[in-house]
Amino acid sequence: MKRTLCSGHCCENDIEEELSIKSTNNFYRMLRHHTRSLRNTLESTARTFRGTLRTVQLIATLLLKFKQ
Repeated sequence: MKRTLCSGHCCENDIEEELSIKSTNNFYRMLRHHTRSLRNTLESTARTFRGTLRTVQLIATLLLKFKQ
């Protein structure tokens, strides 16, 4: 049997389990909500970086062909 948080003084194990699940779900929902703008910023920066890297690779390829 799982121990209760408060030794059963205020509610039963099943109620504590339900509250634990609800609070965990709420935590993850709030975490996703509050990190959305950060995630969008990081994704945008990654897209920009990939674009810049492709441009640098293209320039390097053209320079190598030009030297030949």
